[in-house]
Amino acid sequence: RADVGKLALRMSPTDVGALCTRVAAALAPYAWEAGRVTVGAQIADPLPPIALDPQRMEQILHNLVGNAIRHTPPGGVVLVTAERTQDALSVTVRDTGSGILPADLTHIFDRFYGGEASGGAGLGLTLVAEWTAAMGGTVAAANAPEGGACFSLHFPTPPAVTPRAPSAACHTPGRRRSR
Repeated sequence: RADVGKLALRMSPTDVGALCTRVAAALAPYAWEAGRVTVGAQIADPLPPIALDPQRMEQILHNLVGNAIRHTPPGGVVLVTAERTQDALSVTVRDTGSGILPADLTHIFDRFYGGEASGGAGLGLTLVAEWTAAMGGTVAAANAPEGGACFSLHFPTPPAVTPRAPSAACHTPGRRRSR
């Protein structure tokens, strides 16, 4: 459906921080039982709600966190973070696994590209990229400097508004302004 432009998105104001926390909490017991991997979330407060399809965003996070769990050895950590930058809301899924082979980094979002070590069909990350783009965002993959893989999602937000007191020069006492 995404290929033919018929992907139905149900965009609504979404609390991305709560969504990240919920996905991390849902997958943490599985990660621990399956491979002694710890899954957590760190959410910056306050995050503004942004227009996303919450169901697709949850699927994106399940895919990224699930991949991170599979590629993280016992005793490792998968961390989901969310924060607001100057003009975007950023979500990052980082793991302490072996990272992504450099040859795979340039193709990791290509359809059916499973990479040498993926063990998958090569569709999950393609869908992550397509759904993220359909919601107006971008996705990137990199190796974290301290080791492991790092997937970052960025969704544009309106600039933060800082309330200001009205200036005394806005009107002259005794004169009425019409609007």
